[in-house]
Amino acid sequence: MAVVLLPGLLASEVGGQREFELDATTVGAALRALPVAGLVLDETGAVRPLVHVYVDGERERDLDAPLAPSATIRIVAAIAGGSYDRSKMVPMRLGGWANLTIVVGHLVALGWAWTAFRWVDIEVEMRELADQSAALPYLLTLLVAAFFLIFGLYGLSAAGDLRRLPLLRPVLGFIAVVYLLRATLLGGIQDVLAGDVKQVMFAAIALLIGLCYASGFRTLSKQKRMDTARPEPSS
Repeated sequence: MAVVLLPGLLASEVGGQREFELDATTVGAALRALPVAGLVLDETGAVRPLVHVYVDGERERDLDAPLAPSATIRIVAAIAGGSYDRSKMVPMRLGGWANLTIVVGHLVALGWAWTAFRWVDIEVEMRELADQSAALPYLLTLLVAAFFLIFGLYGLSAAGDLRRLPLLRPVLGFIAVVYLLRATLLGGIQDVLAGDVKQVMFAAIALLIGLCYASGFRTLSKQKRMDTARPEPSS
């Protein structure tokens, strides 16, 4: 019987089982017999664009190609923003949308900039910038909003809602570290000790978002380890 080997992302859809023995005479028949056939083949029965099929180490594109009883089929599925395992990326999606909400908040706050600066306790610093140039506080606010926008887009990319962005996994790790530092060493602990309710609330939000991104980073890291557990076949 032919043996079909699944990558980690597809195996996670069937309880982690990576190897299947199937009685099939063609490559297509073997793929259609898989419990994850819907993730390997599209609605027309063709192999999905992000899926590569190898038979005994050689790339095979013809689904009607005959299959020897002792053949080994290896499926290689590229990750496109978490296409196959989105259920594990719900926290990542929440983190992404939280950042986009923060972006909207920054843009709306520009209409009442000095009231907003006073509310978040940065009025003094912003007035010092305004003494140099009246536009600087507004430009800085837009710059900060741009960073939150990038953070949000990377979160949604990891969740599978957008195309895969470059350096996805390391960027997620960086964002998680930034938020977790903000929630702890960069003010969070001091705010708790000082009893500053508003700043404690900000630290708590940063902690939750940081944990969302840390969860996404952990999931992608685990998937990468699973997919590199076996050597890649030659093309």
